Amino acid sequence: MARARRGGRAPGGAFSRGRAVLARGAVRWMPWLLMAVALAMRAYRLAEYTVFQGDQGIDALAARRLVVDHVWPLEGPATSAGGVHLGPLYYYLLAVPMAIGGFDPLLEAVLMVMLGTLAVGLVCWVGKTWFGDTAGLLGAALYAVSPAAIVASRSAWNPAPAPFFLLLALLGLARAHQTHHGRWLVLAGFGAGCLIQFHYFTLGIVIVCLVAVAFQLARHAGSVVLAGAVCVALLAPFTWHELQAGLPNVHAATALASSSPTAQDSVPRRVYAVLARGLVGGFLTAGIEPPAAISTLALVTGLTFRLVRQRSYPHVLLAALLGITLLQVVAYRGPIFEHYFVPLAPLLYLAVAGALSLVSMRVAVVVAVGLVALNLAYTPLREEPVQHLARTERVASAIADRANDEPFALWLFSEGDKDGAYRYQLDRLGHPPARPDAPLPKRLFILCQQEPCDILRRQPAVGPDWATATVAWQDTFYFVSIVELVR
Repeated sequence: MARARRGGRAPGGAFSRGRAVLARGAVRWMPWLLMAVALAMRAYRLAEYTVFQGDQGIDALAARRLVVDHVWPLEGPATSAGGVHLGPLYYYLLAVPMAIGGFDPLLEAVLMVMLGTLAVGLVCWVGKTWFGDTAGLLGAALYAVSPAAIVASRSAWNPAPAPFFLLLALLGLARAHQTHHGRWLVLAGFGAGCLIQFHYFTLGIVIVCLVAVAFQLARHAGSVVLAGAVCVALLAPFTWHELQAGLPNVHAATALASSSPTAQDSVPRRVYAVLARGLVGGFLTAGIEPPAAISTLALVTGLTFRLVRQRSYPHVLLAALLGITLLQVVAYRGPIFEHYFVPLAPLLYLAVAGALSLVSMRVAVVVAVGLVALNLAYTPLREEPVQHLARTERVASAIADRANDEPFALWLFSEGDKDGAYRYQLDRLGHPPARPDAPLPKRLFILCQQEPCDILRRQPAVGPDWATATVAWQDTFYFVSIVELVR
């Protein structure tokens, strides 16, 4: 019997090898399963849930002009504070589905869904590279079901693509460090050059990424130079516009930075509001504050502990990225809106992966499953659909039918919205409203969006040219009242 044990296979050996094979197989297919879950949750009833309002319409018009008239914009959307414009890359990105599939705004939302789904896969890849298979999978699982991440990636707006390009930059750095191949640094330069054009709150992250690339100069000089050249080339259209126009966005940014602060709260309270309530609370714990505070403390403690003990490359890099983000929070005294956190979210899930890698697998899985259950309990898929696409399409069709190929003007009354979405739908139908520099048309369509449309009160507000115009037609679609005035 003893000889059989020494010369033969150990009892249970086949089972152990089979379990190991299954485990390796699970590691391979689990990222695809997580991406499938992310895709399903982001694409669910997309046409009903996607946001398409004034800002989205204005962006779509710029992209449509690029495709139809071949007019390449040199600057992108204006930011929510200070009127500083971003780079034009977002418009170029929106033009891709238009050039391929047509001008239905739903296609732009589909593109954002695809980028959001790929971002989940990249979180898994970067997390596995830095912290191991289990940690990477758990971080990606949390990102896949996060309500805030789902909402952010199913509508076409400039922060939506940012996580994908941030993760491309981090993947380039991670793979360059792991494989010692400098070509991955070019991917980091590409991601950084794209990222800064989607939101300026990523400035600190871009700086850290470029510094990390520059640290490889002695080992991979050619790749570092090429990475910098790619980054500069991506910013060339915007830089050219700034130089030709007299640096308008530089002046606007300078004025914003030198303006009086709007927030008077203390630095610790502001950092807590941004880190625990905004980033961790908004994305990781479905907006519930007590778990957000506990999660924040656990993340900071765990990562600090590992950084002090080992000072490994991923922990140093993550500490630098999160640290410079908090420095921005302290330095920037203006209002910080919720969408500022969208480009930063991948850092959170990579930090979660790093923190979970410090504990046993059983504890990590229990914590991750608990957070997944919390996120699923507050999924946005139960919310009432906004129906923006159906509303703007129906209203635009009604106006186009009434206009009967005659020129007309458009005026929207709505709290906090612009008429860009209606203008885009009308342009798509081949019946655009008259331009401001065109002769005054005889028809005006007044839209009252989700508010009373008392024509006696609204008519004087549109100007003296329409003071004596008569009401020719009115109707209501999707809580939007349309009144046609004829001079």
